[in-house]
Amino acid sequence: MKEYIDEIEECVQFGPTRIGHGTFLHRISDEIKRNRILEYLYKTHIPIEICLSSNLVCGTVKSVEDSHLMHYYEKKHPILISVSFNIINFFFFFCC
Repeated sequence: MKEYIDEIEECVQFGPTRIGHGTFLHRISDEIKRNRILEYLYKTHIPIEICLSSNLVCGTVKSVEDSHLMHYYEKKHPILISVSFNIINFFFFFCC
């Protein structure tokens, strides 16, 4: 994701109504850019849409405990919890 940090910063400052997934924003290795992006998110209250089922299946987070959910929750930042219907349909089809 390093190669996209500048574009991500531009997108965030463009003023989206939400950030989809955002699994790594709080872990950007460039501290200055990470702080600039997060400060803007916190100041503007742009919600982070979190789809843990998709994140786990796609491997963008290793576990629920390792996810970005608690980071934003503890900051009292707006979060939107969503579900991947493809994953739900898959489990329903094979498990029920």
